Amino acid sequence: PIACALCQINIQFALFEIYQVINNEYKEYRFPLFNIHCKNALDFSGNRKFDYIVGNPPYLFIRDIPEEQKSIIESGDFQLNKGQYDYYQIFIEIGIKLLKNNGLFGYIIPDSLLALSNRAILRKYIYDNTKIKEIYHIGPKFDEPIVSNIILILQKEDELKIREENFINIKLATSKQSQPKRIRQKLIEKWNYEFLIQLDNIDISIIKVLNNFPKIKDVNQMEGFRISISRGVELAKTGEIVFCGKCGLFFPIPKKHLICPECRSQLNMEDIERIITNNISDNDKKKFKSFIYSINRYKIKESKYIDVTKNGINYKNLDIYDDRIIIRQLSQNNLICATYDDSLSLTSQSFYNLKIHQSS
Repeated sequence: PIACALCQINIQFALFEIYQVINNEYKEYRFPLFNIHCKNALDFSGNRKFDYIVGNPPYLFIRDIPEEQKSIIESGDFQLNKGQYDYYQIFIEIGIKLLKNNGLFGYIIPDSLLALSNRAILRKYIYDNTKIKEIYHIGPKFDEPIVSNIILILQKEDELKIREENFINIKLATSKQSQPKRIRQKLIEKWNYEFLIQLDNIDISIIKVLNNFPKIKDVNQMEGFRISISRGVELAKTGEIVFCGKCGLFFPIPKKHLICPECRSQLNMEDIERIITNNISDNDKKKFKSFIYSINRYKIKESKYIDVTKNGINYKNLDIYDDRIIIRQLSQNNLICATYDDSLSLTSQSFYNLKIHQSS
């Protein structure tokens, strides 16, 4: 495979100056060929452990993972194949498992690892098995900067005390500080296994105070209280959907191939339509609802309309969209913006809707 050939060339190139020194003394010396394997990491069953694991795993959400590979993951001996997982977290588990104790691991991965709620199981797995040597937040760095990235450096460590006493080096591409920030790994457990790398000492002291306040899940167990936080319509911001004639249902546009996610039949380009629009006629008012398209800090920036009659689209319960706080996480430095809206207005799944249903 070309990847193996390129790897061979890259290693030779990296060692070229050393080869020149050796060749000056030993004219008969020839470049060695390194033993490079081409294996499927998902079903790699070798018992060999490694001193170093490096990689840039694929960034695919569970729904976009090819079915053949998904079946390997779900039937395999993995701890991180539960719930709504990303492809890259399976590769993190594989990498850590293949390390010798004290072996080093380096991946470039999305920064969604740091604090996203459905990555908590992954963060705890990292905490329980490694010393976190360094987290370098580099932001979006590729040609299409859709994903903001981190470089994660780990060291396999079996001893709990050594892991807890470890100091993590934190580097931020946007920081002007010459020295990296350092936090003790044990703090992560107190932060409910969130990697809150943006915090300084003042922030940490504030969090200690805030941690004494009840959490939403605790408040919901109190008599007379009910609070919910829900994501919006499961739909891309463009509002494009496609109709499956076989199922009789509408679906968001699949990311890769026009295949029905329900019955796996081929979908047609002519069955694509857009249900988010700027304006509606008087005749359409019954089937369209207001749709918050974007927000700024403290206020709604742009509103449109969305057709709420398409069977198969997960609009969620309309009750969550009325009289609530709307929250969106920004890609820049993990900031958020939020606003309040007392009218019925739907949002996309990139927004969170915080609603107080009952407060005594």
